Amino acid sequence: MKGVTKLQASVIAIIIIVAAAAGAYYYTSYQPTTGVFKIGAFFPFTGPYGTQAIEQKNALLLAIEDINKEGGILGRRVEAIIYDDQLKVDQAILMVD
Repeated sequence: MKGVTKLQASVIAIIIIVAAAAGAYYYTSYQPTTGVFKIGAFFPFTGPYGTQAIEQKNALLLAIEDINKEGGILGRRVEAIIYDDQLKVDQAILMVD
């Protein structure tokens, strides 16, 4: 079985962002607020999948750019906080803490 292609990974990342935005919109009342809605993301930039990680990061940033052009989420601008987890679980856990 073949692995996930760059295009498939990009589409999956975009779908996740759009689903999160849609869920926030439909399950809460719309009240424009100030501030930033931050999304944390881990990618293995220095691991064996560094090339795919760059494509996934770019897909995330493109989706966030589109969301912000439409007014953000509940009137708040969306911002990505991106980490390199080096494809190591212990590294990702340290970043979350």
